[in-house]
Amino acid sequence: MKPDYDETIISHYNKIAEEYGLSSRSTMEDEIVRKKETTIIRDFVEHVAYEWRSDFAQNGEYATKKNGDKDLIILDVGCGNGYTIKCLAGDFTSYSYIGVEYNDKLRELALQQVTGLANVRVLPGDLRVRETINIKNESVDILLCQRVLINLLSHHDTKLALNNILSLVKSNGRLLFIEAFSSGLANLNNARGEFGLEPIGPAYHNKYLEDDFFSHPDLQPCPMPSFNIPKNILSTHYYVSRVLHAALLQQLQQSDWKRNSHFVKFVSTALPDGVGDYAPLQFHFFIKKGG
Repeated sequence: MKPDYDETIISHYNKIAEEYGLSSRSTMEDEIVRKKETTIIRDFVEHVAYEWRSDFAQNGEYATKKNGDKDLIILDVGCGNGYTIKCLAGDFTSYSYIGVEYNDKLRELALQQVTGLANVRVLPGDLRVRETINIKNESVDILLCQRVLINLLSHHDTKLALNNILSLVKSNGRLLFIEAFSSGLANLNNARGEFGLEPIGPAYHNKYLEDDFFSHPDLQPCPMPSFNIPKNILSTHYYVSRVLHAALLQQLQQSDWKRNSHFVKFVSTALPDGVGDYAPLQFHFFIKKGG
């Protein structure tokens, strides 16, 4: 039996599919956030592959790979309309890609998005039910999870989904999670309160994670000296867009908050990234521990 929140999630993403189609703004209207996410995902894949190419001789099972990293399998769980996976497949043509998407309408768009790309497969699957995901255990080299777990409106289901995700990844495989956390939202609302702004909450179809969510026995941090992306890299942008911009509009007695305004684009790009801890949306990089 499906959880009681399923219809809420399905209905929301059906509307997203109809409104945005193949657009990059599908599932993320904030242009700065989407651009940073895509750039960081791309750089993560590139750095992981480079690390393995440089260290094949000492890297266990990866030493058996032929032709450098040609055989890498990259999985995007909750791939949405396929925008991210299409970008990656265009940049790194020698890898194999799999997208898994639960929503039928988004999955149809993803199939359109990757038409003609022989190295990409898009599959149905429910992360809460391992049997619905037609991927072998421990077959994935790099796993990407971009604003997916927050759509599961049950703590039990998010933990179950995390375990199922981990079952797909090889020992020593790499994982990138981009998810939203309650603590970042609390800090953001405290900052808003200083300007007399009302607190904001998660979208109705999201349940934010607690800080210790990724404290899992199979996960360890993934240090890469040449790829030092802090988890709070979006903090400056969230403060500018959800605090400063909102306060300015309030002062001007303008009630409608404007997404992707010129003010936000200018100030967010003029200031350094990752100042403070005001972004609910965080980046977490992991290695799956060996068996």
